Amino acid sequence: MEILAVLLAVVLVIVLAKLRVDIGVSLLFAGILVLVILSPTNIIQMLYATLTDDKTQFLLAASTSIAVFAEIYRLTGFIEGLGRNLSSRLGDPRYAIIIVPAVIGLLPVAGGALMSAPIVGVLGSLVGLSPALSVYTNVWFRHTIFLSYPLSQTLIITSTISGVDLASLALRNLPIALFMVFIGYFIALRGRRVVKKPRVDGEEGRGLMATLSPLIVALVSGVFLKIVIGNYGIVVGVLLGLLTLWVLAKPKHSIVVDVFRNRRVLGIILAAYSIIFFQKTILYTSSKAIANAIAGTGIPLIIIEAFLPFLLGYFLASPLTSIVLSIPLIANITGASLPLDIVSLVFASAFLGYLISPAHLCLVYTLEYFKENIGRVYKYFIPSALLSLAFTIAYLVLT
Repeated sequence: MEILAVLLAVVLVIVLAKLRVDIGVSLLFAGILVLVILSPTNIIQMLYATLTDDKTQFLLAASTSIAVFAEIYRLTGFIEGLGRNLSSRLGDPRYAIIIVPAVIGLLPVAGGALMSAPIVGVLGSLVGLSPALSVYTNVWFRHTIFLSYPLSQTLIITSTISGVDLASLALRNLPIALFMVFIGYFIALRGRRVVKKPRVDGEEGRGLMATLSPLIVALVSGVFLKIVIGNYGIVVGVLLGLLTLWVLAKPKHSIVVDVFRNRRVLGIILAAYSIIFFQKTILYTSSKAIANAIAGTGIPLIIIEAFLPFLLGYFLASPLTSIVLSIPLIANITGASLPLDIVSLVFASAFLGYLISPAHLCLVYTLEYFKENIGRVYKYFIPSALLSLAFTIAYLVLT
């Protein structure tokens, strides 16, 4: 029953997306549907618990500040100038499309893809990317770095609970990350030519450093302040970036008013609440039942190791939760601690499932930014994820 409820919720999200219902509204209805089926008396309690949850409140603060920052960046023309300057300096917009989301991905905040989405939008227009491909490239290239990024919280916790060495796990995952970059390039960027010539600094009226400095301030101060004062340091860092942008761009009063009435910004704020509500609902009603049902099917161990974390990552939209559930369960089946190669497979599988989940915050925000349908994006995400998972399995078998 739990599995059926979650599957119905995922189908509802996809159907509502095809009807062009905002993804935040879709996830809210999907969570309520699961509760109606499995725990109807707890709907109000879960809605309230989500609102008062510390994680929700941080996410609302972070996503609101980033959404306002990104929108003012766009409306003042600074994002367009930055995108064209980067393209001009790198010589090919395709390189910038790969690099920019990955670098901004180092900002440790859920939904940080909002900061790279406007830049990818400008760069994508130079090579003729559709909105669906712009969503795909922004989310896909943002996350490839996390498979081998040794400061990633998910990688650190995976190393801790599995007992494998952190550096060894990061190195083991590196070929998978490189393969994902290759797949992303092959699917979205191979053979594309510049359809709009990027204008150089002088033509834009603003140089690279002028257009880049608000983003640098936000990233550097956000990372530093997170270390000093905790998660809300990221919010302060983004606000410092916004202040820098304000001084340099001097936005008109009308732009500021438009930002706070903007459907894109309001949709992102709703999505921040809805994603936590949906995750809480699945964790409360279904996560253990799904894991135990899959483990009890008698399916060969290698299939469980490859697909259990993927499915949990997809349904829970959390690689860490998937890994925390999967590693002990698989270790119980095998009767031993898991070796490095299996831990790498579990990590990559959980990560890929999470990456394409309809409840993945970066995907939700990027869809909202580009006003794109998740169904059109899935025709790129699904083959990319499955090919990457197949490569990971082959990598395990051959090495």
